[in-house]
Amino acid sequence: MEKRKKGDFGYLRYRKKINLIKTIAAFAVVAAVLIIGLVVYKTRANAFTVAAIVLVLPAAKMAVGYFVVMPHNPASEDLKSKLEAESGGLGLYYDLIFSNSKKPIGTQAVAVSETAVIALSDEKKADKKLFETSLKEFMQNDGRKVNVTLYFDEKQFIARAKKLSDSLACSDESGKKEKNGDNKENVNDKSSYDKNSDGTRSADNMTIQKNARSLLGMCL
Repeated sequence: MEKRKKGDFGYLRYRKKINLIKTIAAFAVVAAVLIIGLVVYKTRANAFTVAAIVLVLPAAKMAVGYFVVMPHNPASEDLKSKLEAESGGLGLYYDLIFSNSKKPIGTQAVAVSETAVIALSDEKKADKKLFETSLKEFMQNDGRKVNVTLYFDEKQFIARAKKLSDSLACSDESGKKEKNGDNKENVNDKSSYDKNSDGTRSADNMTIQKNARSLLGMCL
């Protein structure tokens, strides 16, 4: 089983499998310790029973971790292909579950730009306002000022991602022209318009990365 990091495509499937394996293994250990005590001492009043009771606590914690992620759906290959075709330059993250003061909200995809975070969820009953307010405040406390929008419609989400991508591309092109103009006056100028290998500005790329790190801190 290939390991997946938080935000990777396929992360939720991976986490569900890992949490299930851990839960089964933990309760198997509890059962084994209890059975060994019964076989050896022929009674429940023994040290193995006490040990089994103690081990129930971490086993239960693992079970809770599994049941928290179980109701949420992962992103599909089709969504991934459509999104990546329209969102060049943006930070893209999948299968994230966001915590809040009420109930965790699962998302299939999240796109991050310099000034905005947009997310797609198939959980129609999710509290849109709570999601947007909670994430925005969390990121503000982390020094990141962005607009946050939760979408339930895939087409609207991808259309918005395309607009953010186009806006970023225009910004990059404007920066390139400005840098070319500045170079006529100062060839040693290393401004924020330096380019990365993918064509984005270094400063913009770092901003997106910082925004992404911040929002990932709110995910389970």
